[in-house]
Amino acid sequence: MWLVQKYLVALGCAWVAAVQTTVWGGDHVEREVTAAGARLELDCAHGTIDEPLRADAKGAFEAKGTFTPERSGPTRGGDASRTAKASYSGTIKDDTMTLRIVVDGSERSGNTYELVRDRPGNVRKCR
Repeated sequence: MWLVQKYLVALGCAWVAAVQTTVWGGDHVEREVTAAGARLELDCAHGTIDEPLRADAKGAFEAKGTFTPERSGPTRGGDASRTAKASYSGTIKDDTMTLRIVVDGSERSGNTYELVRDRPGNVRKCR
């Protein structure tokens, strides 16, 4: 799988599988691939992709995860979580990814971003 490159590291007599992370970035978004899926940072939000991303022969993919809007200023200990389920879909062609995020229950059709492999994202946090 080219999104997550696995290699073995020798530790004494035991072999441990290690994962090399890959960063994809664009305007308002940065995605870091993990062994379990991905972590995303967006302007005033963050999210997760909770399953390994697998693209088909045409480069199309779809995965489930979470999306959490953020707000500026302090938060109170009793504030309810704003995390919602989300769908992440798009296409990958060479080193470019088109990523669409749709939050479950949202009336909006979702936001679309263009990301480039090994480029940090241009993200402005609300904090």
